[in-house]
Amino acid sequence: MDVKALMSQRVLILGANGFIGSRLRADLDEEYEIIVIDRKSSTFEIQLANSNPDIVVNCSASNPDANFFESLNANVFFQMKCLEVISKGRTSPFKWVQVGSYFEYQISYGRSDHYTIHKELCRKLLMEAAINGRFSITTIFLPHVFGKGEKSTRLIPYLKGQFRKGELASISAGEQYLPILSLEDASSAIKAAIQSNQIECSAFPIWHGKVTELAHLMQKQMSADLLFSDSSKVSVDASFPPTHFPPGVEGWAPQVHFVDFLHGLGNLETS
Repeated sequence: MDVKALMSQRVLILGANGFIGSRLRADLDEEYEIIVIDRKSSTFEIQLANSNPDIVVNCSASNPDANFFESLNANVFFQMKCLEVISKGRTSPFKWVQVGSYFEYQISYGRSDHYTIHKELCRKLLMEAAINGRFSITTIFLPHVFGKGEKSTRLIPYLKGQFRKGELASISAGEQYLPILSLEDASSAIKAAIQSNQIECSAFPIWHGKVTELAHLMQKQMSADLLFSDSSKVSVDASFPPTHFPPGVEGWAPQVHFVDFLHGLGNLETS
């Protein structure tokens, strides 16, 4: 599809101000007409009703540690309300891109936090609605996404910060597998999913080992000495096997590889 045709398409990004959503918004801006709504506004439903999108990309989600009601509202109720308002009286079809978490593939192994259960519930409700509705859906599952703009308390920026300052970096027992992908590649994979007819696909991780392995590789690259693995802190997914991702999204490949990530550890702003 040429650029002129793309520019005529309206893309509504849910969660456009978030970590992934803001990067996606910037990446799509030159090729699509971008729509952003304020979910906290008193005119929220009016904004939705007037949005008339050709494509909806759902990057909106709660924090993984959200309580039951926060998670249900952010991961299910918000999306269902958007779907209801957008679909009302609509005669033309549209595309919904659901950004899924690899956590959803760990439910069968025992993961049962509110975030994961509600993310799966939302996906299933969307799939059911798509069967009877006038929209199609592609779900793209992402690994753990790292990059500029993520919270400093998340694993990779935390380790980089501690190693750079020469301070003790304390992690859990670290036996859980962590698939990782750069923010840039997560965004480009979602962009590819917009044009894909796949029902389920993924952005494959550039590395998929254990947390302890990642921490020691980072420690070695940054010539740091202080790393403490606390055996008393065991992650809920420590016994889970590596996640088996669905087929990769068509027409996409990561541009930031693991060796690039390691080489860039000296620059916290860009790596």
